Amino acid sequence: MASDYQRITFWDHRGDNYYALPEGLNIDDIWVPDDEGNDTDELRDGVIDLETNDLDEAQRKLALMFHDDEWRSVPTLQYGFVYGWGSREWLVVTDDEADDLWDEDLENFIDECVLHELPERYQCYFDREKFKNDCKIDGRAHSLGRYDGSEWEEGVDGITFYIYRLW
Repeated sequence: MASDYQRITFWDHRGDNYYALPEGLNIDDIWVPDDEGNDTDELRDGVIDLETNDLDEAQRKLALMFHDDEWRSVPTLQYGFVYGWGSREWLVVTDDEADDLWDEDLENFIDECVLHELPERYQCYFDREKFKNDCKIDGRAHSLGRYDGSEWEEGVDGITFYIYRLW
């Protein structure tokens, strides 16, 4: 599917939304004309209304849609970088965002699980950085891809997004 779409285009006349256009379709031709040749509110086949006026959100939605060729709707932003899509939730982030979230996740794990179980008098001997480096051997998907531990990548407009299924 990704190769069939050339770009995300902003159309400010109707709804101020971003649209993904099939290869070869001009932005002036996304609306189905009526009998008199005037544009209607109906989109031509293949045009995707990404239901947002935020370019970053539009790119993340399209990356997630590229990940699954069987999509039937547009993902919905739930919170942060998490998108709901059908009965599933997905994390869609850049490389730097994924690294930051991974580090935050490991810090939370140390605070809530590891140190919580370690007697206080021994906590000063615990080396957070060594522990995190050992955890990183498994890769980001082990921490961020809560559903199955998988990481996928998709490119949109020259930006690589990393996708993790949360549930």
